[in-house]
Amino acid sequence: MGLMLYLRFPFLMLLLLSCQKEGGLTLVKPKCVRSSTNSVAVIVGSNDWVQFNHTGNNPQNANEQTVAQIKIPTALTACTGFLINEDTLMTNNHCISSASWATNVTATFRNVDESETTFVCNQFITTSVQYDFTLIKCKDAPGKKFGWVGLSKMKPEKNSPIYLVQENCDYENDPHCLVDKYMSLGHILDLQSSRIYYDADTLGGSSGSPVFSNENHQVVAIHNAAAPETATRAEMNAGVLMYLIRNIIETTTNVSVHEWGTAGVFSILNSDLYPNLTIDDNCDI
Repeated sequence: MGLMLYLRFPFLMLLLLSCQKEGGLTLVKPKCVRSSTNSVAVIVGSNDWVQFNHTGNNPQNANEQTVAQIKIPTALTACTGFLINEDTLMTNNHCISSASWATNVTATFRNVDESETTFVCNQFITTSVQYDFTLIKCKDAPGKKFGWVGLSKMKPEKNSPIYLVQENCDYENDPHCLVDKYMSLGHILDLQSSRIYYDADTLGGSSGSPVFSNENHQVVAIHNAAAPETATRAEMNAGVLMYLIRNIIETTTNVSVHEWGTAGVFSILNSDLYPNLTIDDNCDI
């Protein structure tokens, strides 16, 4: 029988038989987390994404909390971004291409209770036009509250299940819609060089969204385009493979990255909100 975990912010009171330490938090791999309730499934198609607080008691929900809406005053626009450690946010280069574009940038995170917390993230770290990613640093370490993702070291396989978390709304069907956090499910359709193609739903404004493996809950890509890129709502979307980006970060910066994010135990295991999660004692971590 698994052990019940109890977590009450800001203290991490974790009763684990087998665990690992990362970044000062006690973590377990997401595949070892079990839920006794069913999560909401998404059928990929037209407008089938699901609001983040409706996705159930599983590691997906914790990964979703690491995702923020990035407001970029210099460009008068907004994108999606996600935390890769306690204070570093990743988004696309075409969203923030230089230090000047990072001026006055903020990131807004949505809590499970639907409240919002905004952080200043205006310190430019690095960027890559070729791989369309940028790293910026946030003040006050939002990852201490919202957690961070794990970045895959491996190239994913074709047909593997994925999910994409984005800050957006279906403005095509409702021009007055309010931006919120949404998740869409899909599969990897193709892999070409540094590119990955998938059928998870997106719209313009989803740039910078993390694409997660739905098997180990690591980020396998960063979303950056529709395919074809002229499409507003395309049957195929595209991103850049994360194992290539991770290698660039590790070899050219001092930014810390993690193989396993906080999805295993951080954020989702508040006993009042998620009472049905357990750790599989026999899981090989």
